[in-house]
Amino acid sequence: MTDTGIGIPWEDQDKLFKLFGFIKSTSEYNKNGIGLGLVIAEKIVSKFDGTIDFKSIPYPENNHGTTFVFTIKLETKESFERMTAS
Repeated sequence: MTDTGIGIPWEDQDKLFKLFGFIKSTSEYNKNGIGLGLVIAEKIVSKFDGTIDFKSIPYPENNHGTTFVFTIKLETKESFERMTAS
């Protein structure tokens, strides 16, 4: 997933996957967040023996947002079908 925001400041990037890791420097943009989203996402991905990572170059060096990538391990085609069933 890639967003089109201002990116994540270098000094805040180590806070992303921490419980209640609210990023102060962007608090004026995200008034409703409490810092749980990426922690929950990382826990779900880890249950599937996966990893989650990101690339972000903050504004003004770049204005292309942040890209998050995750991988998960599925044992069978049936595992994948169960995951994607609607």
